[in-house]
Amino acid sequence: MLDGNGKLNYDVLKPVLFEFPTYSYLRTGDVIGKCLKLNSTSTPRAKLPQTGKSIVRLSHVEVFPEHLEAYKAFAKEVGETSMRTEPGVITMYAMAENDDPCKITILEIYADEAAYKSHIASPHFQKYKTGTIKMVKSLKLVDHSPLNAAAKVKQQ
Repeated sequence: MLDGNGKLNYDVLKPVLFEFPTYSYLRTGDVIGKCLKLNSTSTPRAKLPQTGKSIVRLSHVEVFPEHLEAYKAFAKEVGETSMRTEPGVITMYAMAENDDPCKITILEIYADEAAYKSHIASPHFQKYKTGTIKMVKSLKLVDHSPLNAAAKVKQQ
């Protein structure tokens, strides 16, 4: 049941689950995805709810082509760290235009003004900001109001 490193080998063990409401036994199957890896100094935090005081923003960033790959690495790191460690960062979703990958839009949703201020003061945001300042050709922050207030980002 153990592999060469002394860890459980689930291909050999083949665990079975008991599901209570239907009184059924279930067989475990293939790996369907990988979980977010956490370092030893941070754990996921429960998110604050999206309310009428939430900030919904699109950040339009244009990056110089020669810095695109480095910028994407910074953006990935700040997004993952913010989502993992900041309860007031409800969403941070970066995307590049298909026709011009140097044009990046980031959907940002903060619980409120205090959450936004806390985010921009965080060490990981400051690292992103100082590390990318010369990579960015233009930046435009555009706040939005949801048309359907009931259609909030669903928390998991």
